[in-house]
Amino acid sequence: MKSVIHKRKLQDFAGSSVVHMVGGISAFVGAWAMGPRIGRFDNHTGKPIEIRGHSIPFASLGGFILVFGFFAFNGSSQGSISNPGDGSAIAVAVTNSVLAASGGAFTTMLMNKTKFFGDQKWSYLTALNGCLTGMVAICAGCNQFRTYIAFITGILGGVSYMCFTWLVLKLRIDDPLDAAAVHFGGGFVGVLSVPFFSHRYGIVYHWNLKSAYHLAWQLAGGASIFAWVATLSFILFFSLKKLHILRVPFEYELKGLDIPKHGETAYPSEAYGHGWGEKGDTLVGLVRDATKTCLKVMGPNEVRINIAERARPGESPEVDAIRNTKNGQVNKGFNRSDDDAATCGPMTSHL
Repeated sequence: MKSVIHKRKLQDFAGSSVVHMVGGISAFVGAWAMGPRIGRFDNHTGKPIEIRGHSIPFASLGGFILVFGFFAFNGSSQGSISNPGDGSAIAVAVTNSVLAASGGAFTTMLMNKTKFFGDQKWSYLTALNGCLTGMVAICAGCNQFRTYIAFITGILGGVSYMCFTWLVLKLRIDDPLDAAAVHFGGGFVGVLSVPFFSHRYGIVYHWNLKSAYHLAWQLAGGASIFAWVATLSFILFFSLKKLHILRVPFEYELKGLDIPKHGETAYPSEAYGHGWGEKGDTLVGLVRDATKTCLKVMGPNEVRINIAERARPGESPEVDAIRNTKNGQVNKGFNRSDDDAATCGPMTSHL
């Protein structure tokens, strides 16, 4: 029995644990220490309020870059390509990565269509994150899984992504990129998939003492990584928070970091405005005016800001807010009184 134990060790071919679990745990602790963005959760109900990203096409481009990067990352984990059998091992790793990505994307897209896990929409961004989670999950065993097992591993990764995303929101932790769900959730599935699905010694194929020991080693390795990374991340992020250097000032967060931190804007101010010095009926100007009024009434620790919730077909709520304010109409969130001063909306966000 002693010799059996000594021969067992943590199996992780391409970094489900040492790369992705580490990143996911760090992201979770960092988001916890940072606190949610302004307006991310309703203070009365605790329900999350969507803060839309900058550009879905740009997110798509980044996602596809990551997908192709995974092919190189997982394949190159073989360490060489000149020895006998290297080519076959790399081919298996890349093929399994594609299948796991497909399983993850397919699963998350279907689950998001349900009422319990999603908004009953065919969400591209959810499918993209599910695709990445599937590739994270396959990393540990991409060199030894059968092709159908790779697809199943991707499905399990997609399920873990949806469950972790739901849990993080329930805890009122704001993780804008779902890094914890993608990397920790997918990485943990990958670590546990090897002792179950490996055709060499997996429990599904060989239920014996060796496979049981292998499962124990995987659990011990995953628990060790979790404890080590969570402890160090907690010390790091909460020390930065205690020193008041973890989060930017309130005004920077509301208006953006381009001007005060970088001295330049990503887009022409004439087209979008950046909030630092412009006047006029732009959305940023409305946010600035509403912020000043709310700060006078409520103080710096509680500011009520709510962007319009309704819009014309094909028009974003932001554009609708600007249009209705220009027309002098009362719109939920940004309202203008007779003296044209912005007043606070009904929703509250605490810093």
